[in-house]
Amino acid sequence: MLKLNGELPTRKKEKKMNTVSTVVGDLVLGIIVVYVFGLLFALPVMWLWNGCLVDAVSGLHQIGWFQAWGINILFGILFKPSSVNSQKA
Repeated sequence: MLKLNGELPTRKKEKKMNTVSTVVGDLVLGIIVVYVFGLLFALPVMWLWNGCLVDAVSGLHQIGWFQAWGINILFGILFKPSSVNSQKA
């Protein structure tokens, strides 16, 4: 690797910085996408829980968005479809 005065050439530094900024930008974009999809999938659960269940069952309290998101994750783990392929002979 060619060094000038103990430093990397400018083009390689710029390329390295562009790579780092691209990775950080992709990470931030991914976090935003997860947040938005979590919000979109949790809102109906929150509305149904607070609108129907709280009135119908005594002793239930209203839930917030984060709790509705947790319910979605829990139900996804508990009720995920089976991956067993049944082939008929």
